[in-house]
Amino acid sequence: MKRIWAAAGIALGIVVLCALMLSQTRTVTDRLYEQLDLLCAVEEGDPSAERLAEELCALWEKEEKRLSLHIRHSELEEVTRSFTQLKSALSVGEYDLFRMACDDARVSVDHLLEEARLSWKNVI
Repeated sequence: MKRIWAAAGIALGIVVLCALMLSQTRTVTDRLYEQLDLLCAVEEGDPSAERLAEELCALWEKEEKRLSLHIRHSELEEVTRSFTQLKSALSVGEYDLFRMACDDARVSVDHLLEEARLSWKNVI
């Protein structure tokens, strides 16, 4: 009987841990979406764009370490790549490339949230 209770306790612990990780990922992605929305809404030639890009990259560097505990590194590298592409497009003044990089960054952040959700695809 003790084994059943131990197994139930372990299962409950796993469910709680998954819920905490999903909550953390959702909080991080919400903050990233806010920064991305601000950055992608800037007009061509806006001087605040590079500052916003720096803030986005700084936020990502801070949060990436925590997310690396439960999300595959290849997914995290994809977000890093898309944010770097955003920043470099701004620095050279390629606003068409910047708009495409905004869309790419949103997709990669969306994928982070999908990776954290408890689903059959993620379990298997």
